[in-house]
Amino acid sequence: MIQAVQTLWTAGKRLTDDSFGWKHPKYHLMSWALSCLELRQTYDSVVLYADSAAAQVLADKMGLPYTNELY
Repeated sequence: MIQAVQTLWTAGKRLTDDSFGWKHPKYHLMSWALSCLELRQTYDSVVLYADSAAAQVLADKMGLPYTNELY
């Protein structure tokens, strides 16, 4: 099985408030959505390695289709 891995540690920052270098936090979150959806079209598995705050937003609230989440 071929898999892709995405990682994100928030270091205590809130994904909905901090832009993480992007012009606005919403663009940062949009980039995660686009990336995950594109990876799912190419790879059998997309795993998210993240802290619980990141996993809660990306997988739980946004519903991105990760095949596994590790935090």
